[in-house]
Amino acid sequence: MSTPRIVLRVSLAEDAADYIRHARAETLKAIRAHVHPDTTAPIPHAVYLLACVAGRDEPVGLAEACFLEQHYGTYERVPYHDVADIPSLCPFPQLAGIRTVYADPAFRLRHALYLKLILGQAHTFRSLGARAAMATTDAADARLARLYDKTGGKRLGEVSLESISEHALAVYLFDLDHLLRHPMTPRMLRDLEIDSSILATVRGRRAVIDH
Repeated sequence: MSTPRIVLRVSLAEDAADYIRHARAETLKAIRAHVHPDTTAPIPHAVYLLACVAGRDEPVGLAEACFLEQHYGTYERVPYHDVADIPSLCPFPQLAGIRTVYADPAFRLRHALYLKLILGQAHTFRSLGARAAMATTDAADARLARLYDKTGGKRLGEVSLESISEHALAVYLFDLDHLLRHPMTPRMLRDLEIDSSILATVRGRRAVIDH
């Protein structure tokens, strides 16, 4: 049996709200974080990259990311702003934040879907002017640490955010140009479908949300 082709498509938050909530809940459980409506709600100004089996509309994975300046307004409002001097590594207006990368269990191993999704978001945000992206995960999860390390993540430190999790979170920085030199990038680009009007709509949404 041949492996079905997986395509990546950008989507507005409101067009995939139910799947976003599902993916967020499963992701939060995996990193031992709190699951409640505030932490699973879609972000109107985030770019959602949905993974779908070619010819079908139902998502089997997603990556959720936004510009941190667009989300928080100022660097000082970023929950992990004091972990490192991040603006010295990347200007704040060019810094994205990856909140979620999720793949349905049946599609995790055979499709390298995690890698495909983060490369898709790296390409999308690089095209929008981002230079780097932040991400957090369970600091005690060695498997996730290896995964982040293999994709070029630089671990900056740990942070305790009781409103999000009772466990420490590791904070990572990804250089997007470095990430996009991955040998799987050309394959990802063949399967990436970008709708520029969706990106323009997302970038025009300037609401700032407190977390």
